[in-house]
Amino acid sequence: MGTNVVSPNVGYNAVDGNYQPIYGGNYYPPGVVKSTSGTAGAPGSWAPGSSVPPGGSAEAAAGAVTASPATAWTTGQWVQGRDPSTTGQMHWTGTAWVTGKA
Repeated sequence: MGTNVVSPNVGYNAVDGNYQPIYGGNYYPPGVVKSTSGTAGAPGSWAPGSSVPPGGSAEAAAGAVTASPATAWTTGQWVQGRDPSTTGQMHWTGTAWVTGKA
């Protein structure tokens, strides 16, 4: 999914000539399940399965996404958010979600 501008009144934006759902901010289409936890790995994973992860660390923090383990992740561990760039990579410090790999 490309980077796009959230348009909560519409729910969809044209990205590369296609309409795609917008996830994030205050708008998630009905039936979309947001990720509630991230598990450390290289890359790690999101739960529940088939859920939509946060775009980046700020959205993970705002969405109260829990981390597993709850202690600081070790060097090289991270999860990939919805943003497919390095901006979407994040890890848990033991107290907060931050951008990048541990």
